[in-house]
Amino acid sequence: MDDIKVLAETLISVMHPGMKTKHVIEAVREKHPGASKKSIVRAAFYALTETTPAQSDKTKHLHNFALAERGEEDEPKIVN
Repeated sequence: MDDIKVLAETLISVMHPGMKTKHVIEAVREKHPGASKKSIVRAAFYALTETTPAQSDKTKHLHNFALAERGEEDEPKIVN
């Protein structure tokens, strides 16, 4: 698992307004292939609470991404 601080820094660097959540996750996974969706979302909340992104547009988009993806799983669980 990637360090949450490193993932947060990556999120801030790759995110831009209008970017779809799917593309945010893909961009982060290009730099951190082992990152789970859950850890990326946690990193987004970390970035919002523990760091100060320089651009308010990024902050708003990061907030929307974190809220939209907070309850989503990477893959559906199969119940037998």
